[in-house]
Amino acid sequence: MRYPGAQDIAPEHAIEAVFDPRRLVARDPASRTGEAIRVVGYSPGLGRVLVVLLIPDDHPPKGLWHVATAWPADKRTRDRYEAEEVNDD
Repeated sequence: MRYPGAQDIAPEHAIEAVFDPRRLVARDPASRTGEAIRVVGYSPGLGRVLVVLLIPDDHPPKGLWHVATAWPADKRTRDRYEAEEVNDD
């Protein structure tokens, strides 16, 4: 647990979200190095849309990324994810 009320996300659920074919990917606005990325994707195993923070193994990034943390998406983020899903059809 990161803090009271936080939900622990199993690594396999974060990885499912990262490999969601409909995932949304963007630079992490809170990244100190500017290299971290956020992925919003659906985890079938958890049954939820997650936000996953990935950090690169190398600087500058070359290809290997690590899950730094993950959390359930808030309503606004879920709505954006679902809107993108509708636009793809």
